[in-house]
Amino acid sequence: MKHDTRTEWFHPARFRYPIKAAALNWRSVFPGALSVAAFDRAALHGGCVVADFRQRLSRAFGIEAALPEVARQNESIGLISLFCLHSVLRYRPERSPESVRRGFALMRELERLAPAQPPIRLHPHIARAVARRHAEDLEWLAAEYGIRFTAWQGDGDATPRMLSDPPRLAELVVPPHPRAVIQLLGRAMASKIFGSSSDAG
Repeated sequence: MKHDTRTEWFHPARFRYPIKAAALNWRSVFPGALSVAAFDRAALHGGCVVADFRQRLSRAFGIEAALPEVARQNESIGLISLFCLHSVLRYRPERSPESVRRGFALMRELERLAPAQPPIRLHPHIARAVARRHAEDLEWLAAEYGIRFTAWQGDGDATPRMLSDPPRLAELVVPPHPRAVIQLLGRAMASKIFGSSSDAG
């Protein structure tokens, strides 16, 4: 996971991941059968990316893959923590190894303070716009590997809307109630996880 507040990268009119080109590049480097799966817990062995990787290595080479145990696997962030982290990091200095470490520590502490949070969901019109922009690659993926992405597009009003430039986080992601964000920020400040006022930038 990377902490970055530059939302312009995710404007649906610009965001583009070269799915087909990436898969073809992998096939050119490793000729033969290419294993392709959705990067989703439901599609991963044991719901874990590390366990899934071990299983695939074991099957491919006929040996038990002995990899070190990983303390944190499939680490993610809750919706309220995302908005709290975004509001704090917007005023941080430029990225540095130290700021990245602080960002991860802050994320984990926010998750500890509010362990049960709603998941992050794109606004339906954003998800549909991204799907349309990737339609050709997604059709190729379905034809070549039988993988279809539909559920992530979500339900609801998908009417296209004007976005700020760069877009605000709340324009891309269905936001939590403002009170929830304020309450978590208050608990975080009370626990002094932000450090001194000079650290906050």
